[in-house]
Amino acid sequence: MKLKENQIEKLKEFQQKSSQLSFEIGELTRQQWNIEMMIQKGKELIDELSKEQDSFLREIEEEYGKGSINMENFEFTPQEG
Repeated sequence: MKLKENQIEKLKEFQQKSSQLSFEIGELTRQQWNIEMMIQKGKELIDELSKEQDSFLREIEEEYGKGSINMENFEFTPQEG
């Protein structure tokens, strides 16, 4: 016994929607993977920048001694004591 035409169409519609949703989930997963890679690269760049900054600040300390830098006017204030 064959299904009615409207039943067949409904089943085809479910298959099409299921296939489309699977495709969209795959695309979203790929985008998520790309975003995660970009976040990881960003973290690596922040780590590299932090290391460069620490190295530079050590150079400043070797030249001027311990102290602080005012980031508004870039003046160095030696540490007392």
